[in-house]
Amino acid sequence: MEIMEHEIARYIESILRVSPSITDEAIDHYVSALCISRYKRNAHCIDRGDVQTSTGYVLSGLVRAYYIDRKGSEINVAFIKEGGYVIHYGATVRSEPSKYSFQCIEPTVMINIPLEHIRICCARFAAMEHYLRLVIEQELYHKQQRIDSFIFENGEERYKRFLQENPDLMKRLTISQLASYLGMERQTLTRIRKRIM
Repeated sequence: MEIMEHEIARYIESILRVSPSITDEAIDHYVSALCISRYKRNAHCIDRGDVQTSTGYVLSGLVRAYYIDRKGSEINVAFIKEGGYVIHYGATVRSEPSKYSFQCIEPTVMINIPLEHIRICCARFAAMEHYLRLVIEQELYHKQQRIDSFIFENGEERYKRFLQENPDLMKRLTISQLASYLGMERQTLTRIRKRIM
């Protein structure tokens, strides 16, 4: 119980760093529906086709979002590290099945928040709605950056950008996982890395 309280306290601290105006009443109401999940390495927290009823905030660990293309290859579309939310925004807005699977690359601890509880909290507390709007805006910004990188950058530029923005992930991902995310063959990424080094 003490560990769980410590983990939820860490989550509350992360919320207050983003939106310090949230009141104790709002926080108390928000945390009343939280629970903690612990996943082993390679476990799936969401499978393709699931209708997501809650989101998970990653306290520790690393999660990848991926789909399987027509050739049977796994294509990574996101890596969610500590401080990120595991959610397929498009599917949850309309309560549709997820197009992606979410798999823990490392042992992962997540705080789960029911989506309906989030909606109730946002309706009741403006500061909580403000916090979640900031989180969603940040996520949309990252998604737009990713789309722009495939339009305006070549593979080497995408790799350099990833390296600059996520230095902490370089030792946590395999070359194959990263190559898939960057939209290139493993051999191509290996050549780029050798050239840069």
